[in-house]
Amino acid sequence: LTAQRHLAQLSAFVQRHAEVGEHGGDSDDDVDGHSDDDGDDGGAFGGVSVRQKLREVRAELAARVQETEEANQQLVFWEERRAAHALEDLVAAQAETRALTQERDSEVQAAHVTKEAVLAEHRSAQRRREQLTAEVRSQTSETEALQDEHRGLEGKARALQHELSKAVYTVGQ
Repeated sequence: LTAQRHLAQLSAFVQRHAEVGEHGGDSDDDVDGHSDDDGDDGGAFGGVSVRQKLREVRAELAARVQETEEANQQLVFWEERRAAHALEDLVAAQAETRALTQERDSEVQAAHVTKEAVLAEHRSAQRRREQLTAEVRSQTSETEALQDEHRGLEGKARALQHELSKAVYTVGQ
């Protein structure tokens, strides 16, 4: 901040003296028409002429401008390097994002396939249960029919046993 203020002051000084120089042309005469080299205005800057002081200020300003440009070039260089590193980091992050996205998509696809397989197994098991239930009902129905037939045959056997007992009794009398 101090360097900027100093630079602004120097620029203002140079500008003022440059305007004064434009009035006098390219000669070494001051605004009042006297030559700088004759020492008439030497008291203005502690014995140094205005033109000499202006040359010194311009040289100092040029040196500071050069230093500032070099410092700015260094800043630009380091900022460009930092930007290049940031770009590399960004590219790496994008590549990692793509890889993670592909991995996630593969896992989602695998989960979908697994879910479909589980659902297919579930449907198959459900059909098998339904078949077994139908078989059990069929066997239960057959068993009940056979039991009914067995009861009917037992009833006939008792009836025949009863007739046989009657016949034996009748023959025995």
